[in-house]
Amino acid sequence: MSSGRRVFSALGPPLFTAATVAAGDQAIKAWVTGALGPGSGRQTLEVCGPLVVLDYVENRGAAFGVLQGSGTALAVVAFAVLGGLIWFCLRQPAGARAGGIPVGLIMGGAIGNLVDRLRLGYVVDFVAIGWWPRFNLADAAITIGIVWLAVQSLWGAGLVAGGSAEGDRSAVDG
Repeated sequence: MSSGRRVFSALGPPLFTAATVAAGDQAIKAWVTGALGPGSGRQTLEVCGPLVVLDYVENRGAAFGVLQGSGTALAVVAFAVLGGLIWFCLRQPAGARAGGIPVGLIMGGAIGNLVDRLRLGYVVDFVAIGWWPRFNLADAAITIGIVWLAVQSLWGAGLVAGGSAEGDRSAVDG
């Protein structure tokens, strides 16, 4: 496999997923900011009664509101995470596809929040579910990607990426 084809094979699926997540995250945040942000005259919108509410919040910290005022450090961490994930993808064996989508979810979420941090100085959070801290699409993508990778590492990529334990064993057994 040529070097260019190898790089595309390793980075194509995660970068496509990342671009989709980041674009969706930014589009939704733009709508939420216009509908519920400063100057809109409204800060919340019930989606499913009081249980699920869209609630505009400017988060100047990290997840769950910790590390308030650490925007520059969090941006540096985001760049480091993105570099690490690209390195992870490039280190996978040729033809490996197990980490593509979950890594792309993490990358897309990191990019979505990084764009907010660099452009606004804070991250727009807006989903409020009961007592849980406010979050956004980028946060959800990061969480899903991390859980997906954890499941893959615990139970094997074949089970999560569309294979089956039986199919994997039969291929090994002959």
